[in-house]
Amino acid sequence: MAILLALLASTAWGTVDFLGGLASRRANPVAVTFTSELIALVLLVPATLIVGGHPSATDLGLGLIAGVGGALALTLFYRALAIGRMSVVAPITGATTATVPVVAGLILGERPGPLAVVGIVGALVAIAFVSAGSEHELADPAAATRHPVGSHLRPMRLGEVPLSIMCGTLFGSFLVLLHQTGDGSGLWPLGASFVGGVVAVAVLSRAVSSPLITPRVVAPMMLTAGFLSATGGVLYVVATRSGLLSVVAVLSSLYPAVTVALARVVLHERFGRVQAVGLGLAVVSIVLLGTG
Repeated sequence: MAILLALLASTAWGTVDFLGGLASRRANPVAVTFTSELIALVLLVPATLIVGGHPSATDLGLGLIAGVGGALALTLFYRALAIGRMSVVAPITGATTATVPVVAGLILGERPGPLAVVGIVGALVAIAFVSAGSEHELADPAAATRHPVGSHLRPMRLGEVPLSIMCGTLFGSFLVLLHQTGDGSGLWPLGASFVGGVVAVAVLSRAVSSPLITPRVVAPMMLTAGFLSATGGVLYVVATRSGLLSVVAVLSSLYPAVTVALARVVLHERFGRVQAVGLGLAVVSIVLLGTG
């Protein structure tokens, strides 16, 4: 069940990335991110109250830190895309995001079976492959629109590779921190993460002098993205409390494959050879993880 939930979370997050990319073509990316996070937070409030739970201060703190880190990761991702090549930034970020939980799981004492180990390695490679593209063929429809955000950030001396690694490390840490929350805490840590994300993006908007209001034309996409963002978070939290972090987090990190697939179907973007291999490898890895 944990594997299925993780795959559903990956599907939700991949769709969110796709919708956010489309919306960012008509609105400021910072405003798009803020709106999506805020909608997700609003939707999580009743769900959190219904599910209940008894979160500790540590649970809420971990959720809050995870949300702030996730928002910072998004900022670094924008910056990396602004100064670097998508063909370098996306694969490194995606692979690092999935690697961090694997390492954390091993440190915490998890020992996946042999087939699962092969599946994890295959999934890491698949994430890197499916995220890869050329400077003229971007698999992620949001990529071309994220540059304006990065261009407003203060100059940074770090290059595209260090920034990509930092970004992936923060994204992966988000997954690890939510995994560390107590089983009896319900959805409260997830709600706290969206509070942290909303506040962090609001602070970012002030720093880069970016408006937070999105035009009505993107409202349907933002409502859907907010709903799926909250849903993906819930699915991941439930999955990670019933399965190995090293398996669940890797499967949840396959979301770039969903974004690429949607870009192919909806926008008629063509796959590169590397991306096609990555998608195939992802399917094989899922089977191995399911049987291992």
